Amino acid sequence: FHKEKVYSGDTVSYSPDEYYIKEKPAYVGEIVFNLQGSLSVPGTLLVEDLVNENTFKAYDLDGNLLVYGEDYVVEVIGTPLTIIRKSITVSSSNASFKYNGKEQTANSQKDAAITIGSLIEGHTMKVTISGAITDVGTKENTISSVVIFDEQGNNVSAYYNITLKHGELVVY
Repeated sequence: FHKEKVYSGDTVSYSPDEYYIKEKPAYVGEIVFNLQGSLSVPGTLLVEDLVNENTFKAYDLDGNLLVYGEDYVVEVIGTPLTIIRKSITVSSSNASFKYNGKEQTANSQKDAAITIGSLIEGHTMKVTISGAITDVGTKENTISSVVIFDEQGNNVSAYYNITLKHGELVVY
């Protein structure tokens, strides 16, 4: 079992039903869990990475506190927690121009749009389009960069899987 979510900006946390102790030594009476872990950006968190001396309190059969790593070691099995990047497709515009001998472009922010998927609420996108054409013919309306910002202005482009779909510029 693998807990996987698409990046949404929300925090995903472990819940107690998503991990268990593989085996408990016979001399251990009770084990109290305090396993805490969460993830809010793309990546993977393994329950095994969260285990340390503060994760558990174990007591012997008489109720005495045991020392983790000296009196006992616990192997915890848990569900990997993964957040994958959010997929979007950014497309540049198609544009046609009658020949006039001047360079023609369609490279403003309005000439780019997300055509598949969407940004997380509060995120904004800055697109740079470098396509240009002068002579009769067809050229790609090339998207040269896409940068996505969160509400605080931080670049969060790495949290997205961005596919580019270049439009076409035509001079006739």
